[in-house]
Amino acid sequence: MNALESAALAVRVLGVSVALLLLPGVMLLQWLQLRLQWDRCVVLGFALSYSWIFVLSIVIPLFELNVDVAAGLTLVLLAVLGSALARDLRRGQKLVWCSERSDVWLILVIVLAAFAAWMIEPPFTGEEALDLASISRFADGGPISFDNTSLLPDARAVYVFQPYQLALGLIARWSWTEPIVALIKFRAFLAPLALVLLYSLIRSLTLTRIEASSAFLVALLFVVFDMNTWEWNSLFPFVRRGGVGAGICVPAMLVLCLIATRRVHDPDAHRVRRLALLTAPVMLLASLATHPLEMFTLLCFLVGMTCTILAGLDRTGARRQAVLLMLLLSAATGAYAFVQARFVPYVAEYERHQKVPLRAELIELVQQPTTAIAGGPTDAREILSRTVPATSALIGGIPALALAVLRAPATAAMLALGIVPLALLYASPAGYIVIELLTSVETARDVNAYFSLLGLLALAIGLTALAQAGLHAATTRHGVGRLVATSAAGSFVVWAVWIWGRNGVRTLASRTTMQPEFLLLVAVIVAAVVLVIAALRPRPIVPPAPLPWATSLATLCLAVPFVIPEWRFGGVFTKREAESIFHRFDHARASPSVVDWGSYYEGLKQSIAPPLPVPRAVIDALQKHIPPRQVVLADPRYSCALVVLIDAYCINPDSIYGHYFQPAARYHTEYVTAGAGDVPIHPFFNATTSLTSAETRLLEEYRVSYVLADPVYAEAIAGKLSEMAGEASLEFDVDGYQLYRIGS
Repeated sequence: MNALESAALAVRVLGVSVALLLLPGVMLLQWLQLRLQWDRCVVLGFALSYSWIFVLSIVIPLFELNVDVAAGLTLVLLAVLGSALARDLRRGQKLVWCSERSDVWLILVIVLAAFAAWMIEPPFTGEEALDLASISRFADGGPISFDNTSLLPDARAVYVFQPYQLALGLIARWSWTEPIVALIKFRAFLAPLALVLLYSLIRSLTLTRIEASSAFLVALLFVVFDMNTWEWNSLFPFVRRGGVGAGICVPAMLVLCLIATRRVHDPDAHRVRRLALLTAPVMLLASLATHPLEMFTLLCFLVGMTCTILAGLDRTGARRQAVLLMLLLSAATGAYAFVQARFVPYVAEYERHQKVPLRAELIELVQQPTTAIAGGPTDAREILSRTVPATSALIGGIPALALAVLRAPATAAMLALGIVPLALLYASPAGYIVIELLTSVETARDVNAYFSLLGLLALAIGLTALAQAGLHAATTRHGVGRLVATSAAGSFVVWAVWIWGRNGVRTLASRTTMQPEFLLLVAVIVAAVVLVIAALRPRPIVPPAPLPWATSLATLCLAVPFVIPEWRFGGVFTKREAESIFHRFDHARASPSVVDWGSYYEGLKQSIAPPLPVPRAVIDALQKHIPPRQVVLADPRYSCALVVLIDAYCINPDSIYGHYFQPAARYHTEYVTAGAGDVPIHPFFNATTSLTSAETRLLEEYRVSYVLADPVYAEAIAGKLSEMAGEASLEFDVDGYQLYRIGS
């Protein structure tokens, strides 16, 4: 693909993405005449648009419609809003979003982020493959029901509503793009959106624009110089649902909730607050349908935020609004949990079976309160130290809360209550069991993105406060003698921080890796100090510095040692393997792109789970011969990876693991037998040479349309199918792989 074709593809994919996931909400804000800063306009615009997609993800399968109906309904919505806006603009109404010249540099950041994300493609693993299976169902234009979008036939998807897959199916179909290309290139939309949401979140947590810009630059430094860590922590998100949940849905929800709980006085701000309050529960439902685990940690933060407001630590928060918001979000969460358990019973049964022994263990622990709270170490005792040595954000962020409280007491209190109580729950035997019961036994510990985000926010805001304190002291005029004394004292402080701070961070990191509970102890002490200061001095202790540009420069200088900790702190950080965005960009230019299918497939067949030994020529032939949504029987070692690339269904995974493959349990019970050494023996793909009654029944019961015989079993399968009296016909024979069509 040449540069012109690549540019055309980018325009199509990004254009449809913006039209689907931003434009409806932004147009609604314009129609409602709600004046907002541009970043909040993006946040509310995305939240409203994604909520619309969530509604469509209910309507489309409920009435068994196809994705074109969803596109048509969206176009009708845009047309109605567009005609109303055109009429209002002719009457002289102004655009609702506001911006300032000082924000122009952010446009450059957004453009560069989109370009970098277009070039630096995310990996394609088993998680992306599961998403692609559902995306392909939406994109092929066939009717959608609750039981036909899964990897397995006639099986309800793990998440009964699928707004993310619906959105990508729409984008792929209406940009005339292959689903796998749309999925991989969608990162060019996600990455800049994630940065805008992060900026808006930081701006909501800080007092002035320059503080927000300075803290955002710190976060940007971490992403630029340590991209591999922060793409895993979703600031430069992967395209899988977990990355979208952590990097997009969580920041959007946090900003929505902060808007919904602020004290306001003018009518416009009151209307914005009401809209945010009404949108938040719907957006939460959409986020839960995207990836529920991230919403559990989000709700923990919101509980801390509500406590901060109710305790009077946040003077700008409205108590009534905070309580109302928590009630709405709790009701939305309860409704989602009820619907999920009722309509996806195999997931509920799988989770219930895993949680029975946990409930019994919790009952025993409750009878011993001391052991329940402070018993032996749990499997998650290192929850705060898991990011070491990959990044210093959390190691530096927890002590930095004591600095953040100097400028933003309420923010520091929120962050402390968002980190420490949840970390204590993970470290407590009874608390960890409760978390597993509320979430999932298999994924309860997958919360690195949450703690890393809060740690980074604390570090960035804390360093901004430290920079302002130093600049304020240096620029205060108290005569020549006071100036000399201040300069001398300041020089000593800088020297002491440079020497002792280096040793302190290195010691803290080393001690944490050996004793994970030590960082938790530090976090508890710091949180207590922060809460006491926030209660006694709810207003900023340090006034803003008079030189905005100097604040940003000083903050960046303070951040550099934390961004490159192996250079300044050494110790355990020398073991980390950081990759800058520049290195990743060079590597991406030398690697095949998803648009170069021939070369890209050679890497994909190794990264996908399970790995695919099938040659590309066979995949191309399968895509040519097999219509969408057919049941394909292939070697169990890779059958469920194979069908993802051809929009087909798999019935015979090699084993049952996780939630997704539970519907195949009956296949394993009825058709799979145990061989020597308990090696499973699957129908057709075995050493027998004659067709068995079970194999015949398998083809009929599962309505198998095609059988792919690989070179290992080609002769045996050919013999078996020849016994079916003309019901199987050979479609092709490519590189020793033979495709048979079953029936007419």
